[in-house]
Amino acid sequence: MGNIENLLKPAAWWWQYKEGGSFSVLIENDRKSILVQGSARFKPEALKGRHADVVFLGIGQLVNQDDAYRELYWQQAVAAVRPRRIIPRHWDDFWLRLDQPLVPFPRLANNFEKSMDFLNRRGQEKNIEVKLLPAWLKVDAFR
Repeated sequence: MGNIENLLKPAAWWWQYKEGGSFSVLIENDRKSILVQGSARFKPEALKGRHADVVFLGIGQLVNQDDAYRELYWQQAVAAVRPRRIIPRHWDDFWLRLDQPLVPFPRLANNFEKSMDFLNRRGQEKNIEVKLLPAWLKVDAFR
């Protein structure tokens, strides 16, 4: 956590990078909408009254939170916008080269299976599809 106070020169050490804040970006047109939830953090009530057909949902470190936090995150980032589809993001091992297949971040840091179990269970309860996208292929997030 925190902000980067001075410019970093690549390649900087991993601990020099700071999170600094994340954003929720809602993209709307006349017929469709997408919410990009940057991380598994949220500002309470920020999405109240909004709608998104698809949510790109940040799930990195979600399983490191307690059950109450996960439920509140679901309410604030998913239930609040009533999507028909969730596409998990920020789950893959970003230390791998971009020409490598997507694989979950190492389990010691982030239990991908547990995060997906939570999303799939909640999605089934609310009739919301949870879908992983393939890497580097053009896809229609609405289909």
